[in-house]
Amino acid sequence: RYQSVEKLNQEMGSQYHSFAELKPLPLEMARKQNALPLWIEYNRFFEERFLDYFKVMLQLARQQDLNGKAYLGPDGFGRLDPFEFCGMYELLQTVNYFNLYTYQAPPQMEIGRSLLQYCPNVSFRSIYAGSYGSQYMNYEFMRSIPWFMLLHGYNGFFWYMGNGKLSYSSEGCLAFMPDLRPSEGFMVAAEQIQEMRKGTANLVAVSKRRHDGIAVLYSNDSVAAATVDKQENLLRQSLSTLQQILEDTGLQYDYIPPEKIEDGALQENYRLLFLPCILSLSENCLAGIERFVQAGGMVIADQMPGKYDGLLRKGPQEKLQDRFAAKQEWRLFDWKNYGRLRRQAKAGKARREEILELMQGKLTRLSSFAENGLPNVEKIEYELPGAGLLLAALNYSAEEQALQLELPGDKFVYDLRQGQELGQLTERQLTMRGGEVQIFALLDEKLPETKIELLPKTESDPDFRLLCNNGRQSNAYYLQGFDAAGNERAEYADTVLNNEVYTLRPALNDPRGTWTIKVREAISGKISQIQVKR
Repeated sequence: RYQSVEKLNQEMGSQYHSFAELKPLPLEMARKQNALPLWIEYNRFFEERFLDYFKVMLQLARQQDLNGKAYLGPDGFGRLDPFEFCGMYELLQTVNYFNLYTYQAPPQMEIGRSLLQYCPNVSFRSIYAGSYGSQYMNYEFMRSIPWFMLLHGYNGFFWYMGNGKLSYSSEGCLAFMPDLRPSEGFMVAAEQIQEMRKGTANLVAVSKRRHDGIAVLYSNDSVAAATVDKQENLLRQSLSTLQQILEDTGLQYDYIPPEKIEDGALQENYRLLFLPCILSLSENCLAGIERFVQAGGMVIADQMPGKYDGLLRKGPQEKLQDRFAAKQEWRLFDWKNYGRLRRQAKAGKARREEILELMQGKLTRLSSFAENGLPNVEKIEYELPGAGLLLAALNYSAEEQALQLELPGDKFVYDLRQGQELGQLTERQLTMRGGEVQIFALLDEKLPETKIELLPKTESDPDFRLLCNNGRQSNAYYLQGFDAAGNERAEYADTVLNNEVYTLRPALNDPRGTWTIKVREAISGKISQIQVKR
């Protein structure tokens, strides 16, 4: 890393004569000896070795796999402590799979989701859920968790079983019972997955998740600094309550790593930057933030950032005090009490109004909740390919929630889950039962009729191939095959996107005659059909 002890001394301000003098120090000893730079650099050294292990193992797994497509990554990674071997950003640049737990610190799922935009190598992302005692027969949770996974960039549901741990209250909460019947809890989640596979998941997979111009700095160095200062719980509280107040207000955000602040991605894509309990701030990262502010961005912190620099030496905190004292583009707003206030209707609403006023003129939102939102109801938007939006409202609470969704008036609105065209609306009243998820499409033009094109057959290609499209509008289509006797053939069902080929390949012993292919649009719910002769 340093190549010479002289370079190390120059960077750390130390006086070592050789690398042999360097010895790993436990945190308590590093505190007492004022050797925090050495402690964090050793952590980074072990991080590199940890990542090297994954690189080698992934290469070996690919060599052994017949298709050369092996997937490897950690399970339950991402806890906010410096002993997790490495930061989430560094990990996701290395592996192509990772799995998180629903019961861990909530920020890790949003951190992972946000960082995926910089890590296209991560093909598979899953979340554990299932047999935990608070989940298994919790129908509100089981209704919402598959949609949460889909809409947060995760493409796998990892059903967890008690795994023989008899001390678990959830032991025996299986996906399938001993007689192979699906369990009741599993079926609630499975029904949601079956529905989303009929088009919504396909649309989300090719769409880009929107933010409202808001970035949140994800700093693994600040995780280490919080551990040094014994402020780990304060850090977790800062991240969790920031997510709560933004989501309850109907806003979306992305976590951004320091590297992407330094290379200019912050000012290219965002207008607001939140600094949650940022105890460590390197010189390069601060320079990137200052360029962001000079370009018109705003910085909001819950406490004065920068106690430490990137090596846990004295940081730029004193310098930043002058910035925040001006109270223009550098603002202090301690949101950490919102976790308590959100349970109080009047106080929670007032706190949401405060943060909205602070961000006035910087947000880039297209839709909003009236009355500045509600606790435990999240709004998520995806930009469809070409034009238009997918908009989802998720009620995570067990209680029924009623609220008003305010929409741009120039869009044609469709209810995907009900299969209804709603027309051009400026508002939509939502009544959502516990765990319910509602999804809408907002299109620039009214969806035209579906065109189904049967492609020409050749001797070398005797299968039936179809193309479906709604002109320039994005859509997905669920196709079902019915044989000449009118029997549905579930094995031939498939979902395709606009102008993506669907292939019907009957078996040699399938009945001959006229087959029917029914096509259901994911956005409008309309059904068309075409007949082919075999």
